[in-house]
Amino acid sequence: MHECPQCKCLKASSEFRAGVAFQKPRGRRPKCVKCLRSNRSARQRSIYESKGRWLIPYKMPMAEYERMLATQGRCCIVCGGPPVQRRGGNRAKLHVDHCHTSGLVRGLLCPRCNLGMGFIDDAEWLARALDYRDRALKAKAA
Repeated sequence: MHECPQCKCLKASSEFRAGVAFQKPRGRRPKCVKCLRSNRSARQRSIYESKGRWLIPYKMPMAEYERMLATQGRCCIVCGGPPVQRRGGNRAKLHVDHCHTSGLVRGLLCPRCNLGMGFIDDAEWLARALDYRDRALKAKAA
């Protein structure tokens, strides 16, 4: 039996996650699983939801994000899809698409289009990929 320093409850060892033995006493994390989960979800909500801190890398205030969202009709600029609700989140969002070279924000995208843009940013790669696809289609048709 161990006491969780956060909730002050005496709990069985099985209610504590395994830790690295040489870093944690008894080879277990000091806080119980329930407290670890509540801390993580509260921290994630505060970082991603309340203050728009996820916009910091783009030097974009929340008001600018909201303006872009309204300008785009509250949907993905590429496919027109709606914002996607994140697990555990209380607000659906679109991803901020930006140029990795200049850092300029281009628009707001759904997760699928955002992932795709990561591949097509490289024009040479895109040309080779399209050439490969076309050759494969021709070979299959023949």
